[in-house]
Amino acid sequence: MLTAAWALIERVPRLAQTITELVRSIHILDAPSAGYDVSHSDPELPCSIFLSLPISESFGSLRTAESVVHEAMHLQLTLFEAETPLVEPDCAVIGFSPWQQRNRPVLGLIHGLFVCAAISRFMASLIETGLDSSLQRFAMKRRREVATEIKEVVDLRASVGLTTAGRQLVVALLDSFSV
Repeated sequence: MLTAAWALIERVPRLAQTITELVRSIHILDAPSAGYDVSHSDPELPCSIFLSLPISESFGSLRTAESVVHEAMHLQLTLFEAETPLVEPDCAVIGFSPWQQRNRPVLGLIHGLFVCAAISRFMASLIETGLDSSLQRFAMKRRREVATEIKEVVDLRASVGLTTAGRQLVVALLDSFSV
């Protein structure tokens, strides 16, 4: 499954190179049920990601590739944050996360936006490489789902507590979706 997922990621060379630099260890998790993907990264464990493998499930290789991209982008943004804070110190602002269906700190929303934008670009790049028709449809569906979720955080650009760099990142990401 990981080999098939990596073959999809390699269709986007710059992304593959970035992931190669960021991810050194992949830890496999058990999913609670079929059709449910689990992934996680922890800033305290740099270069490590955790994910489930949807073996023998529809679009498993693409779902696994998406999980790898998702967690690698969290690692990348965490490294960026170490040099350039995105929220003011002690920022207590929260907002609704369409990804977790609950209120989250604004930094978590920025992470969600960043990761989803990367996933959307990954899917778009894959589509351009000429996937087979069923994977193509799945990738297009995921892009639509991500765009819908991103529209739910459009208020993030006016959020109190963002640093200048945080606001610039949020605006650029939202503008890339024309929301």
